[in-house]
Amino acid sequence: MAGSMKVSGQKPRVNLSFALALSLCLVQSYAPTMAKSAKDSEQKSPEHTSRDHKSRDHKSRDHKVSEGNKREHKGRSGRLSTRVGNQALDGETLTLINSGDWKAVEARLTKQLAESKKGQHRQLLDSYRQAWLAFALMYQSQYDVLTRTVASMDKECFDSALAKSDDEKRMLGNALVIKAFDQVGQNKLDDAENTLKLAPEICSGDSLYNFALAAVAGKKGDAAKAVLYARRSTDIDPRFAWGYRTIGFLAQKRLKDNALAEDALTKALLAEPRLDEARDMLVEIKLARNDFDGATDVAAEGIRIEPRRAVSHFRLAQILTQQWRLREALKELDLAISEDTRVAKYYRNRAAIKRFQKDLSGAIADQMVAVDLSKDKGFELTELASLNLAAGNKNKAIDNYKEALAADAENQVAREKLFKLLIEEKRYPDLIAAYQEQLAKRPNSADLHMGYAAVLLASGDREKAIEEFVASANLNQTDPAPHRALAAYYMQQKQYALAAKSYTRALNILPTSVKDLVALGFCYAENDDYMQAEAAFVTAMALQKLSPTAMPDDPSPLDVMRSLAYLLYDEGRFGDATSQFESILAIYQGKGASNEDRFFMARCKLMRDLNASSAKALLAAFGDLPEERQKVLRYGMIESFLDAGQPTLARQALDVVPAAERSSLAYCLYDAAIGRLSGDNKKALEAISPAVPLAEAARGDDKPMAARVLCEKARILFNQGDLDGALASARAGLSQYDKCYPASLLLAEILLKKGDNQGALDASHRALEINPYYAQAYVTTGEAQQAVGKNHDAMESFKKAIELYPCCLDAHRALLGNYRKQALAREAQKEEAEIAQLESRTKAASAN
Repeated sequence: MAGSMKVSGQKPRVNLSFALALSLCLVQSYAPTMAKSAKDSEQKSPEHTSRDHKSRDHKSRDHKVSEGNKREHKGRSGRLSTRVGNQALDGETLTLINSGDWKAVEARLTKQLAESKKGQHRQLLDSYRQAWLAFALMYQSQYDVLTRTVASMDKECFDSALAKSDDEKRMLGNALVIKAFDQVGQNKLDDAENTLKLAPEICSGDSLYNFALAAVAGKKGDAAKAVLYARRSTDIDPRFAWGYRTIGFLAQKRLKDNALAEDALTKALLAEPRLDEARDMLVEIKLARNDFDGATDVAAEGIRIEPRRAVSHFRLAQILTQQWRLREALKELDLAISEDTRVAKYYRNRAAIKRFQKDLSGAIADQMVAVDLSKDKGFELTELASLNLAAGNKNKAIDNYKEALAADAENQVAREKLFKLLIEEKRYPDLIAAYQEQLAKRPNSADLHMGYAAVLLASGDREKAIEEFVASANLNQTDPAPHRALAAYYMQQKQYALAAKSYTRALNILPTSVKDLVALGFCYAENDDYMQAEAAFVTAMALQKLSPTAMPDDPSPLDVMRSLAYLLYDEGRFGDATSQFESILAIYQGKGASNEDRFFMARCKLMRDLNASSAKALLAAFGDLPEERQKVLRYGMIESFLDAGQPTLARQALDVVPAAERSSLAYCLYDAAIGRLSGDNKKALEAISPAVPLAEAARGDDKPMAARVLCEKARILFNQGDLDGALASARAGLSQYDKCYPASLLLAEILLKKGDNQGALDASHRALEINPYYAQAYVTTGEAQQAVGKNHDAMESFKKAIELYPCCLDAHRALLGNYRKQALAREAQKEEAEIAQLESRTKAASAN
């Protein structure tokens, strides 16, 4: 080894000791750092300067320690064998280490190493200084300096075979500690652990070596092992407050052992009363168990030790604030600010208290100072905006939010509150400008594009809004929110097919979303896509059973059951709809089921049974509803009466509608239908005629209702024998809304009457494509099939109608005619008996 080193340009001495060689190679490796830090030490940083007042308290003590060291070194012929580890450091350096002031530690150790006198009695001391300097560099993430240092060290520094004496072995251990800290910086944690294991056995009794092991274990996430090593370190040197602090930190944050943490932090403060971090953690632990007195005592002790230290007063102010002792907290904050006027959080906390005390002008003044002092302008400006809002200064708040976003474009809180405030103030041009400004900075933000789209919708720019929704969806293809927003817009515009496509895209991203499935089912139902709607509702119900834990905004199982029940009624599956409402009332009795559910069940039973008793039950259920709901549901009841062949009851219900509301399409439609079913086609035509121009004008607003009005006119004309007029009106209805399956059915009946049997068959098939459960369409289909000689097909159509609607007399009579046409006497006889039984039940129910 000796032959490989040069000192001061001279030839190496062959008798150069390992200890001296190790010391020299370490000092050389730190030369760049020492030169820089020595220069820095001439001009202290503000942070270091702020600690001068507490350093003075230790100077006399340090002087005594230093003098004692000199006498001891002199008296022991230059050996340091019994003064190892932290004990080799002077009091001021140990205080800086214990306080965690690593920048100051770096500066002091670098200067000491640069000024160190040569001699064997200094070698061991310098090696400890160098190892602690390496820790300070690692703690400050100055990994490049560490790496250059280790790279400049000779291989002999790490050669255990060359370390003979105890001092040399300890110096070897320190060299390995430096290398391990460099490996930690390179995230080579296993290598660092293995490096430390190479240290001689004597190092196991060294405080710094054990703390290095603790540091590596902590970096590897093994908090329990880190605590074990840190405890060894403090057992070796009970003055090592930073070691106790490390135990407290790991126990509190990682092991969740507050008892162990409290014990360690208490010892840390005994060793170094000025260790603010340990005092803060100890206060936090006591507050966690609501030990306000204990926390106050700890904070008050900090003030006793350093009465003019601002952070001590601030700590106590926070405890008092948590106890709502605001006046006392305010006094402590005043003291903190009087000692240090440069800390933003002091003013911010004082502003918060003044806000509670209704001193908004004082709070705003303090928060403005916090804005000036803080490096985080965005956060402080957001707080200032909140205060201005509380004071009613909305324009100033808007300006604050804008400044916050200018300072920090990622300030989501400021952005959301600014946009919300601009919306409340209806300042859409400013809002659009704000979005455009944000998008210029963050063009790939899906959230911004979606928010911008919503604003564009509110301002009326629909085409641009849709573009922005699409842009948002493309930027974040794992987020269903843009598709939902676009679907909601289409639903608002009654463009249900487009809404369904958007909800389908949302479900492609999140297939188990119950709320998207229900919304999709609603869109399909509104668009008369019954099969798809039913599939969506049934799937949603299955998902709810498989996963009982619902999302906060999911529809309830009761809502989904109702949706399916309404759909079954619209499809004409009155028996299934009745069963669904019966289940709702049985399962959710007293848990959400209502009189409205009973009303809808009564509608289903009326259509299922087609008798007078069911009609009376419907009237009774309607009477149990609140007046405001009766107004909403009256036309639905009237429609059920008409479909059940009860025009008298329909008229009684319609006559209740106020005169001022009788010009609507719905009123004209039902007024005409009542006249037609009552046999007065002339009066029915007079009733429907005023609604026809309204229907044509409603092309863009309510196409289904407009189509039904034109269809009703066609049926009246059909009853009067005006087949051409009826045909024209039915086709006009279908041109308004091509999914108006009653119009397709009527078209089939008209064409059948005109002798166009194939056209009739095509039209009835179209009605069944839209609603496969439309029983009356199967009857007409069978009649058309029978007209073209397909008697067997006709028979199957009639049977399908009866299967769907067992009490449909038209279907039974058509099937009876088909049997007779095919000379199926036995089947005809059986069908005659079925018809007689149905008629008998209807008469009996009517009599009751």
